[in-house]
Amino acid sequence: MTVPNAIDTNNDNTLSVEEVMAAPKQLATLDKNGDGEIDWKEMGAWEEQLPLVRDHNITNLIDKNGDIHISAEEIKNASKSLKQLDLNGDWYISEEEMFFIKNRKFPLFSNRKMPYERWRKFRAYTTKNEGPKPPGQDKRAFKAYTLIHDAGDAFLGQQSDDTYLMDYEGNRVHEWKINKNHYSPEASVAYLLPNGQLLRTYSKYGWVHDKHFPVGATTTVELVDWDVNVLWEFTQSVAEKYSFHHDVEYLPNGNILAIRYNGFTIEEAMAMGWNPELSKKAIYGLPRNKPYKRAMIWMSNVVELQPNLEDGSTEIVWEWNSWDHLVQDKYSDKMNYGDITDPTKIHVNYLNLDTDVPYNKGQLFHLNAVDYHPELDLIMLNSPTYGEFWIIDHSTTMEEAAGSTGGKYNKGGDLLYRWGNDETFGKITRDESVLYWQHDAQWIDAGLPGAGNLLIYNNGQRRSSDGKYMKNAKSAGWGECYSNLLEVKLPIDENGNFNQNQDAEIVWSWQHPDKTSYYSPFMSGVTRLPNGNTIFNSAYDKYVHEVTPEGEPVLDFSLEGWGRLYRIYKYAPDYSGLQFEK
Repeated sequence: MTVPNAIDTNNDNTLSVEEVMAAPKQLATLDKNGDGEIDWKEMGAWEEQLPLVRDHNITNLIDKNGDIHISAEEIKNASKSLKQLDLNGDWYISEEEMFFIKNRKFPLFSNRKMPYERWRKFRAYTTKNEGPKPPGQDKRAFKAYTLIHDAGDAFLGQQSDDTYLMDYEGNRVHEWKINKNHYSPEASVAYLLPNGQLLRTYSKYGWVHDKHFPVGATTTVELVDWDVNVLWEFTQSVAEKYSFHHDVEYLPNGNILAIRYNGFTIEEAMAMGWNPELSKKAIYGLPRNKPYKRAMIWMSNVVELQPNLEDGSTEIVWEWNSWDHLVQDKYSDKMNYGDITDPTKIHVNYLNLDTDVPYNKGQLFHLNAVDYHPELDLIMLNSPTYGEFWIIDHSTTMEEAAGSTGGKYNKGGDLLYRWGNDETFGKITRDESVLYWQHDAQWIDAGLPGAGNLLIYNNGQRRSSDGKYMKNAKSAGWGECYSNLLEVKLPIDENGNFNQNQDAEIVWSWQHPDKTSYYSPFMSGVTRLPNGNTIFNSAYDKYVHEVTPEGEPVLDFSLEGWGRLYRIYKYAPDYSGLQFEK
């Protein structure tokens, strides 16, 4: 509380305009060694639990880049940073605005009674790559450049904006700096394209703005060149309306698929046949959680962006909306009334948002991955809340995508195939399902071992060690749940037609021999490599693994630095996107 106590001079958990404007002067009193900056000791941190110093929103905003060090520039801009908390513009920061939730007295990033060793791992931080098998030790590891794109956690107790390439020995060999006024939220992504451009997502308005949306929101998609010149960017983020989130996909024609949150009022959602009795917290909880002004129900759509690199403009040339393909059997007088066992439709009342959805802020589907199959012109979307991936037709017009006919497969925008949890349309019970809060569902690219199959990071949240569904789990599942990797072969013919009545086949999998000792409750990613190995990471502790096809570890280490690691990718030395000077 050292920094908040210096700013909030009367210690009343509010900030007057005088206290906000005096922030740089008050911070200067903490600079004991007179170097014009405030190091982690002067901030009141201690080495074992450095992130806890950012418990308070005051510190979190002033220490913008999350390095547990307040620079001279951050001191100078302290008043401007704190003004973000003044949500109603009355030149006074109330207790409710200060904490977002009235009377919240506990620290946002405390250990919450988590056992210390587990908490320490959860807030992992190392000053170097370390572990049983760090880079360069095992020659069976695929010799390539690894793309690392750090990000923050949900409340930015840990934050990093590093995007860089790491060589086979673990050395940083190239980096793409982000604009100092922007930041990388926890679900931001980056991809190195074959033309040497970097496609990435970030937020430009600050994390206070992003609290208007469910977890994982980002505001902006951009393309930068090897030297970090911005070639194009596109922002869509309007409070209580829409914002990009989680993932993007670069298409062969240069267009970009992006997932977007779309907010609906309770009344709008009910008109679609959504049952509010299943989600009382979504209705009654959100209005009291600032900066929300009203309760919202969040669905998602996919937009195809056509960037113009010459003039910077963007055109949305195609989109698919989840709300065009809903079904419900509760209200015969409302929209979407029909057969909830139809696998081509999305049962809008499948979930109880109060008990079934981790990290709930009113979102239904929480799509966290989008992938494209160029030969079949298909899109895959991953919904961890429903415990399944969906495959849809990209060959449709926008009008056809809103309906159930048209396109190459003559199903319009309805689901061509879904897999992971057939309880969503009444075929099985949840205990018989396969996927639990999964991430990074993707087709294995042509030319790689297993090409055409799917890879999935199956986080396993709410899946007990005996494979049962933990519906009312009170914790994230530490010590009870486990993560595994799946390679899946789809029931599809050479023309791209699916047999919806046939299950996908698991053709390869990996899990730790001590099942529950490997578990990442959120985010995380997996990629197949040209030599047949598979690289993957647990997001919360930035831990990296690479295993052979037989499951033998060749990389096993914790990545240096702050933050979270959503995905991980390796690029062979002859990859065309690597633009090192020859």
